[in-house]
Amino acid sequence: MIHNVIVRVSAALVAVWAIVGCSPTYNWRQLSLDTAQASALMPCKPEASARMVPLATPPVSLEVRACDTDGFTFAVAWVVLPDGADATAALANWRRAAAASVKAVLPDTPQSDWSVKGSDTAQRWQASGQRAGGERVEATWGYARKGQTLVQMAVYGPEQPSAIINQFWDGFAWQK
Repeated sequence: MIHNVIVRVSAALVAVWAIVGCSPTYNWRQLSLDTAQASALMPCKPEASARMVPLATPPVSLEVRACDTDGFTFAVAWVVLPDGADATAALANWRRAAAASVKAVLPDTPQSDWSVKGSDTAQRWQASGQRAGGERVEATWGYARKGQTLVQMAVYGPEQPSAIINQFWDGFAWQK
């Protein structure tokens, strides 16, 4: 009798775990960032866009992949700077533009280094700001550079759950 109860409870727990594990809220997928020679892990199916931006002289093509799930916007964007462009200045310009897009003020220094194997530099920044409609938003940006390739990972939303955010950050990698 106790054995039957244990089997039923175990079966119920497995069923609940399977349903939660297959939740469409976070449907993780690997994304190839071909021109950046990198990959990222996205929690939902991203939409793609591209536009010219003045991060360097001349302006460069910014590739963006972004999706919304569970009240958050997840985005990965990248540029490949022309030879001779100042990557440090381009990263600073990008950080300022990202903060301005949510009416946020960045601190003088990053909140943390971001460990990305193969990066020349990688840092994470965080700030509070406002969405276009005026509601408060928490924003976290990660910037990685390898040579003349710059990548930005970003999460916008309410207070950010660390397990989901860490999975997003840990999913970025340069290809060899």
